Amino acid sequence: GMVHDFSNILQNISLQFSLLERSDDHAKERNMANIRKILGGANDYLSNVLRYTRDNKDDIFVKRGSVFVKNSIEMLQKVLPSAINIKLTDDYIKIKAGQVKITQMLINLCQNASDAMDGKGEIEITMSVGEKSFGRFFKLTVTDKGKGIPKECLDQIYKPFFTTKEGKGTGIGLATVRQIVVELC
Repeated sequence: GMVHDFSNILQNISLQFSLLERSDDHAKERNMANIRKILGGANDYLSNVLRYTRDNKDDIFVKRGSVFVKNSIEMLQKVLPSAINIKLTDDYIKIKAGQVKITQMLINLCQNASDAMDGKGEIEITMSVGEKSFGRFFKLTVTDKGKGIPKECLDQIYKPFFTTKEGKGTGIGLATVRQIVVELC
């Protein structure tokens, strides 16, 4: 999952570099700034990966869910294309989770959303309180205006290595998200 995430970061750098090669002098500075921003995000991501690989039982905290998400958005803005805007809708609920796991989930979900919109558009992250027979829970929804997943593929999306991205994706992102949710529950 982490290799998949870092591969997405490298793809964004490659895209910005190809734009840089074809741009005029005015756009070159903007593209260079985007590359620097993505590289900074990659560095932050690698720091989090190192923290993630250590025993992270001490990284589990009870906090407002939006605190975890807002901290993740800071990294997302560094690794997603600059033409992606993130909109946040918040509801109050405290959860017990780890920042690295929440960030890894959101990177996978938002990278998929970005890919579905060809690297431009708005991703909406909504936090709400859900209710089931077993009690209240933290509901996190990531929405985009992309083309969507074909209905005939929906029952396969959490299988490792399944992808609809034809040569672009690894099929690890949603499987990783599912595993993190299972671990947190």
